[in-house]
Amino acid sequence: HHYANEITLIQEILGRSWSCSLTHVFQERNSCADWLAKKGSMSDTSLVIIEETKIVLQLLLVADILRTPYPRL
Repeated sequence: HHYANEITLIQEILGRSWSCSLTHVFQERNSCADWLAKKGSMSDTSLVIIEETKIVLQLLLVADILRTPYPRL
């Protein structure tokens, strides 16, 4: 799996002796995180610098605040 390392690390963190919980949020409810995750996953490097971040994220934040509906595909 493409994200096997990340999944293993998350499982290790969840198995430690501390209180940790995860909550699922549909991508339509957090378009900023969805956009950033997609941009990061398309890169072959460990550091991703995104030049258009400020304008794009501002627009996505406004859409999230207004609860703009997004159809699930």
